This record gives sequence, structure tokens and C-alpha cells, in this order.
Amino acid sequence: MKETFHFPKDLALRIPGRGGTTCEGTVTDLRTGAGRRWVLAEFPPPGTPLFAIGDPVALLFSGSCLRREFTCESEVVLWSFNDAAFTYGFQVDRVAKESLMRAIHLHRARRVEFSATTPLTLRVATAPGGEVFEGRLENLSAGGLGALPPPAADRALKSGYELEVSFELPDGEGTLDLLGRTRWRSSVGDQVHYGIQFVPALAADAQAQLQRIKRFVASRERGQ
Repeated sequence: MKETFHFPKDLALRIPGRGGTTCEGTVTDLRTGAGRRWVLAEFPPPGTPLFAIGDPVALLFSGSCLRREFTCESEVVLWSFNDAAFTYGFQVDRVAKESLMRAIHLHRARRVEFSATTPLTLRVATAPGGEVFEGRLENLSAGGLGALPPPAADRALKSGYELEVSFELPDGEGTLDLLGRTRWRSSVGDQVHYGIQFVPALAADAQAQLQRIKRFVASRERGQ
């Protein structure tokens, strides 16, 4: 991951202010590295919060880049002020940071999430006869999917590795078999999630399979 992760411009942050008020600002950055997980946000005057370094603060994130509001606890680690705005830095734990980034990524990709367990077969395709793992399909978009593989698969997968994915949709049309490539890895608690992008060029019927996925995703979106 890069040292600095740039959030979308429409990610809003609400925190408690003085006298029972609520202050609304905009998230500008998330800085990571050397044990730091800092959310940076700007709050325009008037009504800006007044916190000291080390104060605990509850954060509530919202915006069109998220499907629903996201909350977590934090601690103030820096603040500054100019004529335009207060800037605060809030430190969050690793689970909160990974969960927020994953929520943003999933919404950007317009992925359909699966509430029930959906089996997913992963075959690491970097060598003939690659290992096969049984995981769980978590979400799906026209361009890729989110997977929850077992620990053994996590040890075998590396960023950029190609793999074969097989799964069924509740549309009664049989198994989908596509080539994919890992694009992101996110740890949330004890679980590791993978984002896999479809690579259709090597499958003869890949375009037909992708059209089937597009129809399924569109039908689920219309039903929400």
C-alpha cells in the first residue's frame, strides 16, 4: 500500500462538538506507516471542534462513496488552524482503517454483496497443477469479485498472481469459470479478504459469462 491513501472528496465526517453540538467536516487523507493510522479532516469555522491531543473522539463517516454510515472510535493525534479551517488528525485502529477502505472500494465498484455463504473455488494458476482452495464469494461486480479465502490460500496468493475462479449464481444457469488477477488484499480482524479482477481474454466463452454476470448484478441492483 502507498504511504498515503487519498479518500474521495465526498467523504464527510461528523464528530461531537462543544455543548452537545455536532461538527461536520471533510476527510482529506489517511496516512499509514510506522504504526500510524491517521484520518485527517478539515472543519470550516464557525462551529469547529476544540479537542486536545489524546482526547477520545467518536467518528461517523458518511457520503455518496459509502453505501451506509460507518462509525469507529479514535484518538486525537494532531490539530492545526488557519483562516479557512481547523485540521484534525484522528488515530484509528487497524481493523477500523481496513474496514473503512474496504467499504469505500466495494461501493465504488458497485458490487452486489451476498448475505449467505456462497462457495468459491480458487486455483492458483501461476504454475501447471496449481493448488486448489475452497473459499467464499462475498461480493460481485461486472469486473470482478471479492473473496474470503482460507488461510492456506492467503499464504499462496501474491499481489498480481493470476488464478482461476469457479462459482455458481442463484440464476440456475450453471457454474461460472473465469480467469482472475488479485488486485487488493485487506485484513479485517482475523480474516483476509481479496479483490479479484476478471481477465477474460484467455477464456473462449468469457464474454458470454461476463454478460451473464452483468445481467445478474443489474437485476440485483434494481431489486434493492
